[in-house]
Amino acid sequence: MTELFEKNDSLTEDDCLETKYQIIMGTRCIGRHVDVDVLVDKLRSKEIVSHQKKLEIQQEHDTEEKASLLVLDITCIQESYENVLKFLKCLQKDYPLVVEWIKGDTDDKDIGNKLRDLEVKHITTIIKDAIEANGPTCIFGEDLHIYVEEKRKCFVKFLLIKDCIISTFRDAKFIEKSNRFSGLSWKSHVIMFDETQLPDVVQPLSSMPCEEFSKYLEVEVQKNITKDAKIVNAISDVIKTESISLSFFVDSLEIVEDELRKEFIARGLNYGVGISGGLKKVRKGIKNRLKAGGTECESDFRTFGRSSGNFIYKKVIVKQDVTSMLTPVHCFIMPKREKEMHKSYFAAEVIKFAAACINGLQNGTFHFGIKPLENNEGQIVGLRKSEYTPQTLKAAIENSLHHCFVGPCFEQRIFERAIQAVVIVPCEDESFVVEVDINPSCIFMKDTPVSLLFPPHGEQDNKLYKYISRQGIYIFETVDPKKAESLKIEMKETLHARKILEMSAVKPEKGLSNIRAQLQKRLTAGNSYVTDQMVPHIICGKYSSIANSNKIFNNIRDAFLSSPVVFDFDPSTVLIKNIEKGDNYFDVLVADDYTPEKRPQNIGSGKHWIYCNGNVERKLQSLPISEWLSGRYPFVKCALEESFKVNSNNRSLAVFLVFETILKTDSLYQIALDCSRWYPLNTVVISDKEECFAQLRKDLEPITEPQTLNQIFFSGLSWMDVASEVLSPIFPCVSGSVLRLPTSYGTLVTLTQNETNTMKLCDIEILSCEECKLAFEEMDKTLQDDTFSKKENAFYKGSEASWWNFFFDAQVCQREIFENITSRVEEKIYDGRERVEVLKIFHQPGAGGTTLGRHVLWHFSQCKTDLSKVYRCCVLRNVIENDSADQIFKLWSFKDKNKDERNPVIVLADNIPEESLEILIDNLNTLSYCHGSSHGKLFCLLIVVARIWESKGASDSVVLRQVLSPREKLWFQDRSKFLEKTNSKKQIESMIAFNVMKEGFCPDYINKTTRGIMKGLERKEEKLVQHLSFLNSYKPDVAVRPDIFDDLMEIETSKTTKWTIKELREVGGPVGLVGAQRRAFIPFRQTWNVESTESLELLIKHSSYDGRNRISIVSPLMAKASLQYIMEKESLDLKKVVSDFLIFLETQLENDPNSDSTKEIRKHLCDLFCYRQKQKKPFGDSKSAFSNLVTKLSEVNNWETREEAFQRTNDLMSNCFQITKDPYVGQHRTRLCISFSEFDIAIQAITLVLKESGKVPILYDTFGQIYKEKLKLELTKPNTDPKELIKLACNAIAKFKEAQRLGRVDNLEFYEHEVSVALLVLEYLETRYKGPFLEAINGISHDTNMPELYPEISCFCDGSEMQRHIKASLRHVNDVFTKTKLPFTLRSKPENGLLSMINKFERIYKTDLASSSPVETAISCSFTVVKNQYDKDQIRLKKTVNALECNLEACGNRLEKDLTTVVGFYIIHFSMISCPEFDEKIQYNYKKLLHLSDKLLKCQNERMTNECMNDKVENLEPYLYFSLLHWPLPDRLRLHEQHICKPENLIKALTRWQKLYDQKFYTQKKSELGKVSLSLLPKLFFALAKGQPGGDYVDTDKVRSQWRREADEQGRKRREVKRDDIWNHKLGQETFCRISGIVDGSGRKIHHSVDYHYKTFQYSIPTGEDCSDYRNRSVTFVLGISWRGPIAYGVKLEEEEIDENMRQKVESASYVHRDNPTGVGRGIESESLVPEDNTCQHVGASLTEMDAVQRDRMLLPDGNLTFGEEESCKTTLLTNPRASSDVRESVLPTKTLKSNPGAVCGGSAAIGRGRGRARGIPVACKSGEVRTKPGRTSTAVTPNEQSGGVFPSVSTAELGQFGNAGKAEANIVGTSAFAHTVERDVNKILPLDGAKGGIIHKEEEQKAPEEEKPKRGRRQRKKDKKKENRK
Repeated sequence: MTELFEKNDSLTEDDCLETKYQIIMGTRCIGRHVDVDVLVDKLRSKEIVSHQKKLEIQQEHDTEEKASLLVLDITCIQESYENVLKFLKCLQKDYPLVVEWIKGDTDDKDIGNKLRDLEVKHITTIIKDAIEANGPTCIFGEDLHIYVEEKRKCFVKFLLIKDCIISTFRDAKFIEKSNRFSGLSWKSHVIMFDETQLPDVVQPLSSMPCEEFSKYLEVEVQKNITKDAKIVNAISDVIKTESISLSFFVDSLEIVEDELRKEFIARGLNYGVGISGGLKKVRKGIKNRLKAGGTECESDFRTFGRSSGNFIYKKVIVKQDVTSMLTPVHCFIMPKREKEMHKSYFAAEVIKFAAACINGLQNGTFHFGIKPLENNEGQIVGLRKSEYTPQTLKAAIENSLHHCFVGPCFEQRIFERAIQAVVIVPCEDESFVVEVDINPSCIFMKDTPVSLLFPPHGEQDNKLYKYISRQGIYIFETVDPKKAESLKIEMKETLHARKILEMSAVKPEKGLSNIRAQLQKRLTAGNSYVTDQMVPHIICGKYSSIANSNKIFNNIRDAFLSSPVVFDFDPSTVLIKNIEKGDNYFDVLVADDYTPEKRPQNIGSGKHWIYCNGNVERKLQSLPISEWLSGRYPFVKCALEESFKVNSNNRSLAVFLVFETILKTDSLYQIALDCSRWYPLNTVVISDKEECFAQLRKDLEPITEPQTLNQIFFSGLSWMDVASEVLSPIFPCVSGSVLRLPTSYGTLVTLTQNETNTMKLCDIEILSCEECKLAFEEMDKTLQDDTFSKKENAFYKGSEASWWNFFFDAQVCQREIFENITSRVEEKIYDGRERVEVLKIFHQPGAGGTTLGRHVLWHFSQCKTDLSKVYRCCVLRNVIENDSADQIFKLWSFKDKNKDERNPVIVLADNIPEESLEILIDNLNTLSYCHGSSHGKLFCLLIVVARIWESKGASDSVVLRQVLSPREKLWFQDRSKFLEKTNSKKQIESMIAFNVMKEGFCPDYINKTTRGIMKGLERKEEKLVQHLSFLNSYKPDVAVRPDIFDDLMEIETSKTTKWTIKELREVGGPVGLVGAQRRAFIPFRQTWNVESTESLELLIKHSSYDGRNRISIVSPLMAKASLQYIMEKESLDLKKVVSDFLIFLETQLENDPNSDSTKEIRKHLCDLFCYRQKQKKPFGDSKSAFSNLVTKLSEVNNWETREEAFQRTNDLMSNCFQITKDPYVGQHRTRLCISFSEFDIAIQAITLVLKESGKVPILYDTFGQIYKEKLKLELTKPNTDPKELIKLACNAIAKFKEAQRLGRVDNLEFYEHEVSVALLVLEYLETRYKGPFLEAINGISHDTNMPELYPEISCFCDGSEMQRHIKASLRHVNDVFTKTKLPFTLRSKPENGLLSMINKFERIYKTDLASSSPVETAISCSFTVVKNQYDKDQIRLKKTVNALECNLEACGNRLEKDLTTVVGFYIIHFSMISCPEFDEKIQYNYKKLLHLSDKLLKCQNERMTNECMNDKVENLEPYLYFSLLHWPLPDRLRLHEQHICKPENLIKALTRWQKLYDQKFYTQKKSELGKVSLSLLPKLFFALAKGQPGGDYVDTDKVRSQWRREADEQGRKRREVKRDDIWNHKLGQETFCRISGIVDGSGRKIHHSVDYHYKTFQYSIPTGEDCSDYRNRSVTFVLGISWRGPIAYGVKLEEEEIDENMRQKVESASYVHRDNPTGVGRGIESESLVPEDNTCQHVGASLTEMDAVQRDRMLLPDGNLTFGEEESCKTTLLTNPRASSDVRESVLPTKTLKSNPGAVCGGSAAIGRGRGRARGIPVACKSGEVRTKPGRTSTAVTPNEQSGGVFPSVSTAELGQFGNAGKAEANIVGTSAFAHTVERDVNKILPLDGAKGGIIHKEEEQKAPEEEKPKRGRRQRKKDKKKENRK
């Protein structure tokens, strides 16, 4: 070449030869500076050199020789100039200096332009030769591109061809979307793109449209029936016109034939039998084709990855069956047209199929020559084109791949490696099938989806294909490339799964290991343990046939114990016994006992073991599947759904353990099928053999993707491997440790886990007195050091202090306040006065209050030398009414019988809501009263750790602040130096909580640390921290479930969703055939915390509550700093932060409104707006006006107005209410509006709330507060319109009345608010208008006198409806407060406010304006008000009573009030004193009281029946007085039976009394479901005592006060308990009268018999406590009179009958005893009873000295004596009742009274007890003294002639305080039937006298005939017989 060029000058003008010459001259340079092998590869990819030349060059070793061979091939004479330029361009791209040396020119554009000009020239020549202009026709761009490349034999870009077409043919246009050129056509000699249909191309029947089916039927009719065109056309026309589909033709041929007959008749044709039979034959053939999928295929596929060898296809049907990613999926393609036989079409389809397999990581085989059929089947047809060779087809694939990617890239390399060799498989008829295997091996695959440009030729689009399965049919789906990012996670997991499968195929032993790892990862979701983030549910099949079952179950024991519900399908109980090992972990349920409607409420939250199909111990057999589905299946299904819902569907996991093969006839099969369908991504089925669940998997294949099935079913491991290698390591050990507790005997007892579960101690965490000690001793040295390090690191990073941190005492700093707290604890234990002591530890958030509380608990709980100073301690987790207190009591009493010497239980309550604590304290008080120590030892010490936000003025001794003392700082410095020796700098920096404390809570350090951590967060993590920081900044103790952030962290969870309209709009086009209907299943692989950044792990801490993991910010201080950082970075204000959280919550409510996680986060947000934090102030604790968040939002900043601050807060609270619909958010929004005086907005806000929650009483109360506050504001303004004030008050009262209607009767706030509003406006008007207003309000003046008030003031006038309601509310407050038992926490509430309201009300409303008497209204004359007046000023009250007593002849309402006051006064007075001797004056007074109490009850009944009376309020006082005085005691009946109410009428009165009480004090309305109303417990004031009638009752409070004084003198400080009760105490035994009766079968009533002269009545008396131990036994008891009726107290077995002689002696001295002369109380000192002058006078003697006239005057009913005249016969009870006495015996001058044999009364009840012992000595007291009941001593006052007598004057100090806490604590079981009659003959019970309104007495009835005298009782007959024998 060189010589030729030098000799011939004409060649120099030829550019081609010149360039070749230059290349030849540079051959050596190329060899020395160019990597020839790499260059040859690039040239081969561009088809510049051939494959053979490439191999030849690469086989040469010398580089210059390589260059010579390459240059020789390029510069040969035959090589075109175009290829030479391509060579230079390729060389210049990588080696520009070499090209510069060869050409002497570095301009790349010159070579490119030359190359482009040559390409355009050649392409233009080709298209001119093959194409011509033709207006109406068009050609495909793909066909043109293929044709040009065929002609040029090289790679050609379609854009260049398109430019050449446009420039050559000016009229041609390219249509973009259809990829066509219009106005062109192929010339006649071009035949490679023939559109002719290939013969015998049968379309699948199931996909045929109606028109295609008609054509198909034409052919079949011609084959099987006739070729007559008329018949064929008639049949075809009917198919088209009637739109008959193939399925309809097959299923309903008879209907089709009817239509055909009609058509044949219309056309004049005969529808013969042959036509009908032929159509049936055609239908049979179609059915056979459709059923082909159900038959076994006669031919197999070629083995994947192998050559054809001797394999030959038969012309049969083949079917694909894919079970894993390594099993190839098959793609059947049969060309339909001649043009599709071209190799380019083949290559395009191969590439498309390969792309789907690569993105699906699925092996596949492409079959070219097999027709696709239904049901994944194909018909082998074969091809006959001889020019097909593997080499040409492979070259076509490679050439097409160059077009699918822009330049050589890694994605193209993936396709080249995945697409295997082309294999031509022969068929039996000399045809063949072309096949290509696709093997996307994990060796070269990426974890991201691959998109490509498709089709290879013509106009291209970016396409993403993915092979998927839908309903068991494998198709490849076109996915929008924009969605490629969303497939990355799935692609990554799928690639990992394929890697495991490939390794398993190569190394089977490695495959087992991979199965273990895969199963563990599936169960743990990427965490260390299953229970870290998931909630497992074990569902166990039959296990009878399993070998080594004990060992296997021992290894998986923790898995069962970690499950909230175990579903056991084996009736045997062997498994649960192996799991529990004697401890009752589970609550065992049997499906037969429950239904979905009737099921346990705590399924999923407790520990349940459900026997789903029988139980051998219950003798319940396994049922067949049909019976099981109808009987037991509904409950099992419901229990599973309920548990999944409780524990979050996304985090629940159903683990099936299949030990035996399950079939469709097994019950386990049905549940497994349901779970796999409902929760496919939360279900795992484990078995050792695949055959065990083969049927289940097969049935799921049509509806579940193979990838999902692979995540459900796991097999191949032995059960021992599953238990020991898989399950055991991933379930944490469930502690079964034994707790050791101290006793009062100085020993230790053990509390096992079984005992803990049996006693259901689930709300408390018990602290062993040897906590951690035994576990530590069992560890080796390495494990001990490891435990020390782990617990220390966790604590210092911010986790809650564990008991291990205190066990390693160097890890916790002893705070400065610690010793002060411990000393206070000891002080309350030893010197406290309450049964339940409370010690409060206040702390600022993050200051370490929780750690301090746990440290105190540790200090008092751990073993010391002296076990008496070791206490049982526990931490309160939750407060449930009654249950939590009962658990504390069980801990206190466990294995310690000496209740009097037990140490108290110390309970730590950390951040428990105040309302819950009040309930707990009240319950503990009740338990301590009933079961506490009688030696005064403390029952429970409650250490309350409470956060406060403000502590102004509080001392350091009660508040733990965010400040360290010098000693504490020194401790942290020393500890830091120690940590530096054992930890790295990075580890120490991660100890955030420790470092914050070490730096003394320095804000700068906290901010600096927080900012450093926050910079490492990802964007989505930053949003999570924002929400968490917001919650923890304003509610530090909040911890949320992590699954609430699953959507935020963009982690796919186990759910199937549809494409939303928004997403479809974003895509802007189709999303795939199946994808448009449903998204793909994304298996739930791992939780988001697995891949979170290190920074996020530093900021959040994990905690456990109810067995579920929860997260929060590591410290409240860090939470504030984090939130501040985000707000500064994102330029957010607090309003935007709250708005973002509201949007987040709204999204969660839309997506999953019923999940517990969503409900919890909703509650937390509502609490942020509603919960008012406690504040510690100098004079006590208080609550803030609003929550911290609302307070912060409503702060008025410097740059804004007050209105703007209000508007900001109001908008956010309004938005929160709209999202959450929480009524209390709306209520607090209303309160906010009230505080800003925005009353109109407040009304709008509360109105919206009432529309959503109209039955919440507090909302109406808040509504009333709007008007009340507006009223207060108006009162401060001058010249306010009084009518407007009255309207506001009326509006407020109307709302308070509605609140009362909806609320509980014991919620007195609603009633107090009503009264306070009324008094507020009335007092203002009284002050403003004075006298005229009082006249107007009391109805004296008329509207003409005060026009400025009328007519509005009329609603407040006396007697108006509103005034009566206000008075009723005031009376109700008084009644509830004084007549019912209040909780212990409220019993110290002062009554001053109530008395003040009563006084104000009475001052305004009084009939006599000139009078100043406080006793005017029904409220004033109530028992409690009279009693308070008696204690306050007895003399003044006595004067008032005397005045009223002289005017008892009045009538009407005034008489009733006067009687109530008079009778109440004397009952109170007589309960304070007692007469030592029998006195007829006392009896006269008693008879008169009987008469007045009867008259009082009659007056009330008349008022209630009088329709003219406005006041219809029925009072309890008349019933109390009547029953107390008329109760039939034996001595009362003996002396005054003619004056005592008849038993029938007493029963009616008692029944009405009980009903009235229940009506007044019900706490719950009777619902539509018939729920029984509950009443408040009544208070007890009186009890029947020993003494003569009229002095035989006593005030129980006074007796109890006497007991307390004596207890104080004996050194006892604490309040009494039930064992100290007055009924059973010695003081009570000597004071109270005991009566007898028989306990009924329920143990809640006592039948007490009373003998009247004409019959025996039996009263049924409720007991104050459960007396089940005394059922059907004779007992004695004290009869107390409560506000609900008589109640039996102090019940005990009746003692044996004493000697009759002794009884007679006792009866003779039943009123006066030597040691107990009063007949009530204890014995009295003899020195005090005998006067100094030795003149001892007897009252009885003085009575005998009276003349007959005087005695008759005293006893006659018409006598004029008043109650004051009995003072001469009263004696005083002295203050020292314990002194010894030595007084001579005497005989009472009155006759001996016989006691009733039916009851024990008076002195007879004290036989065998006390010091009296029936030694009766009548003793008179000094003149001037009056004997009182226990606890009272009064000096007699000189008689007053005007008053008719003088009453004792007693000071308040002498009387003692009247408290509510002393009332007997007993639950009253109400009964409407108080008594029933035992009669000798049939007598009807007499009703109340409705006409007279009173009680009908005996004297008003006709006397019974003498012959009808009742028989004597059995006991009395027995006594009479003894007397006869004695005689």
